[in-house]
Amino acid sequence: MGVIIPDSMAVIDEEAFMNCWVLTDVVLPDTIQILYDNCFAGCTALKEITLPESVTSIATTAFADCKNIQVSYRGNIYDYSNIDKLYSTING
Repeated sequence: MGVIIPDSMAVIDEEAFMNCWVLTDVVLPDTIQILYDNCFAGCTALKEITLPESVTSIATTAFADCKNIQVSYRGNIYDYSNIDKLYSTING
């Protein structure tokens, strides 16, 4: 199951997709700025996601328990083993 987030969204709320085991892909618009706590936590089927450059804040639990995920951000790819680098890159 895939989800396309509408352009009218600026945030992904806390626990918005938490434990959505069937979620395989997400398309985020360039308007997304904040990913709150556990917004994609436990989405074990989610393998990859691209964060737009508009993202300015990401909770350290945004992708909790997404052990097979690869997150693309500004040309870099972060897997679950180095996702802390993603958090520090975005949050400063």
